[in-house]
Amino acid sequence: MSTALDLIRLTDTQSALPCVPCVINFIDDISRELDDRDSSPPQLYDVLRKLCEATGTLPLSCAISPKKLQVDPAIGPVASGGFAVVRKGKHQGSDVAVKEIQYMWRVSRTSGETNAYRKYIFREIFILRYIRHRNIIRFRGIVLQPSALCIMYDWMCWGRVSDFLKANPLANRVKLLLDLATGMEYLHRNGVVHGDSKSANVLVDDEQVARIADFGLGAFTYENKCITTTTLAGTVRWTAPELLDPESYGVQPVRTPQSDVYAFAMTAWEIFAENVPFHEVPHDTAVILRVGRGVRPDRPVGRAAVGLSDPLWDLISHCWDGDWRNRTSSAEIVECLKSELRLVPP
Repeated sequence: MSTALDLIRLTDTQSALPCVPCVINFIDDISRELDDRDSSPPQLYDVLRKLCEATGTLPLSCAISPKKLQVDPAIGPVASGGFAVVRKGKHQGSDVAVKEIQYMWRVSRTSGETNAYRKYIFREIFILRYIRHRNIIRFRGIVLQPSALCIMYDWMCWGRVSDFLKANPLANRVKLLLDLATGMEYLHRNGVVHGDSKSANVLVDDEQVARIADFGLGAFTYENKCITTTTLAGTVRWTAPELLDPESYGVQPVRTPQSDVYAFAMTAWEIFAENVPFHEVPHDTAVILRVGRGVRPDRPVGRAAVGLSDPLWDLISHCWDGDWRNRTSSAEIVECLKSELRLVPP
């Protein structure tokens, strides 16, 4: 471990660079062997991620031959974001989702902007590469194309949970929340903060199981340290008040398990309300002011709110408490939702 840490400090020197790929693959081999014994420590992943981010190198075990991936360019993307598009593809006879990341190849690899995006991308690859759970989207590998880096995942046939609910309005929403909470609890137990929980990042597979996706803002955490980005673009409505105004709370602007719990509460509200939080407020600045004053969304009513019992609403209210220290833990959320699920007809 100390040798790897020394290499991180030396990656700017030419003498260390030829050694790094071998060390990366060696650590990757060790981590995968320990995975089989359920004993691989988060620190090992963190060292491996830092080495890869510093050198722009990924473990060979992540790579998949471009010849094994089929994507029809004539078919448009199923989703798109700031620097990536998602397409449907085929790999070894199975449907897969292919996230094509093009931005990092359009600018100089030495620019600060490119390095920031590379870290964002590597973070998602690493979390999904080494964290495996039924309620977390499965990573298949990466394919390096001439114009893009492609990250391959299992195909989620129902798409986003909001799309699933539109097609299945009578679906058990408490069960979907339990899926989400179970995945979140697993992440927190393994030292990972998601950092961008919202319904757009919850997908549903062919067995109608909800899975957490999109870990670009996530972070490995251990020994009271958290390595994460602090951008809030597109996430304000799900962002905890201590992140919106850290100075007033006397904290660092760093995502934590408690801020994940706050975002979970907003996502739960989304699932029952079938709308984004504070949908009646068009500007994010106004949302920030409301959240700072302690305002939260009203309790949903109507057909979509079936299953939203008084105890479940109390749970959501505790999860978005303005004081992060008073929020329910992810483990407690799972137990509460298990109890609620027993009361909801299938």
